[in-house]
Amino acid sequence: MRWALSVVICVLLTMPAASSAQDVTFGLRPPLNEHERAVLLAKGTPEELFNAGVAYENGRGASHNDTLAAQFYRAAAERGYARAQVNLGKLYSDGQDVSQDYAEVRSWFERAADQGSAEAQYGLGLLYFAKNSVPKDEAQALVWAPKVTEQGLPEAQSNVAFAT
Repeated sequence: MRWALSVVICVLLTMPAASSAQDVTFGLRPPLNEHERAVLLAKGTPEELFNAGVAYENGRGASHNDTLAAQFYRAAAERGYARAQVNLGKLYSDGQDVSQDYAEVRSWFERAADQGSAEAQYGLGLLYFAKNSVPKDEAQALVWAPKVTEQGLPEAQSNVAFAT
């Protein structure tokens, strides 16, 4: 039983983050002081908030800080930004510097999956298929499997084939 949860966590942590170089607006530094962070959180676009989250999560232009990354991802996610919803869900799955909380993982992945995020759909399928993370629901896991394969997410192809 515990191995299934370990596998899900490992797979979620190795999923490529939506933070490749092409996703981050370079030349913009993350807000480094409390005042700048407050202004960005209050007035920033979802993309700006997401970029600040990526910068803090990956230590680009600022010290690595998952707590601040989660704060910026949450602000962007609450404004409907799917990539921030996925990254926030991953932080909750990982549980480093934020509390590990699979209900939060599921909630954020569901919001992004409803917007068509293949990565979130894949993550939901894994969550529902595993024991101990959220109530196991193989039928629900299989709802997401065809959606992921239709979008061609490479890492999902073999795992979905294995699970079905």
